[in-house]
Amino acid sequence: MAAGKTNTVESGLVLGRMALINAARQSLSAAGYAEVQTPILHRKLSGFEKGSGFSTFSASLGERLWLRAAPELYLKRMLVGLQGQGVNKLFEMALCVRDEFDETNPREGFDRPEFTLLELYAVEKDPASLEKLLRKTIDLAVKQLEKRRLLKSPEAKAGAKSLRAPWERKRYSDLLKTIDPKFDLELLLQPKVKPAKGDRVALHAAALESRANDAALRDASAALAYKTGGLEAKLRTGPQGYWYDYIDHAFRTKVAPKLAGPVVVYDTPLESSPLAESEDGIHAQKWDLYHNGVRIALGQRELMDANAQTVRFKHLDTLRRLGYGLLPEPDEAFLDELKKWPQTKPVIGMGLYMDRLAGSLFGIVAPDGSGQERILPNLFKSR
Repeated sequence: MAAGKTNTVESGLVLGRMALINAARQSLSAAGYAEVQTPILHRKLSGFEKGSGFSTFSASLGERLWLRAAPELYLKRMLVGLQGQGVNKLFEMALCVRDEFDETNPREGFDRPEFTLLELYAVEKDPASLEKLLRKTIDLAVKQLEKRRLLKSPEAKAGAKSLRAPWERKRYSDLLKTIDPKFDLELLLQPKVKPAKGDRVALHAAALESRANDAALRDASAALAYKTGGLEAKLRTGPQGYWYDYIDHAFRTKVAPKLAGPVVVYDTPLESSPLAESEDGIHAQKWDLYHNGVRIALGQRELMDANAQTVRFKHLDTLRRLGYGLLPEPDEAFLDELKKWPQTKPVIGMGLYMDRLAGSLFGIVAPDGSGQERILPNLFKSR
């Protein structure tokens, strides 16, 4: 911090963020979720799609370790280890660190380097049920914040009212048509060859390989991305460009900032989540919640088949070797644990970005992520 310069800690925001976290804990406990803790130091940088991480060296272990970017793989391993012991729902309020800033596209660097991520997993089938749980959690938090008079500003009152309003549901492909009405993602994603019904491994392998080599899909996606601008700086990986990078760029640049919300976006492509289940090989069984241009939560049916997950990891590894900066890295220890999971038990999971939710609730966070530093005073920028 520059000499003579100070930043005032906004006590209402700091206390409000902690009240929000406490309300989330109460809501999940009432719903039967057990709170757990998983390691902060990981042997693999994994659990999210893009970016880089922070590492350290352990003299006692004699190896390089990564600071946690997400608790997902360890939470799933814990769920596997606890099967048969009556623990079918668990969550962690995890402090995570990521180094995602990209000066060519600030939306890629949404979070500050350290942030709080609530992740939960339950042995259930329908990921849409997590929307109801999230609504209950937000409602409880708003009531407690109002009781403590922590929602006094006009921005906070508006944010709370908006989040408690009815949630819209919009299909991903329909939202992309707002950029170009002629861009038909659903048609482009239709498989050329359909694998045997019920063979999840073959389904995922054939779908991923087919789309990765589909020139028509890549060219149409690239054309859509070019309409949004900034393409040259954003997509500088890979020899020809990866089709999903193109449409993801278009969505983040032109669609997401306009989602006033709350809006639940569904039917994203399978490639949007490397750890999500898919029944058709086309769409991930997943939803994302946006509010005022900010993605604050996601829920999905988890891919708990070790063989199918191996296919997904190998696909990402192949793309990485071509120059794409995609994560997670293959994690053999995770796959070994996953082999123990009975396939008759479906699992759903949700990630909730607590700092984004707090900033959105208090009406201080912008679509590019700015404003979060007001509730994380240790991360103020120097002036």
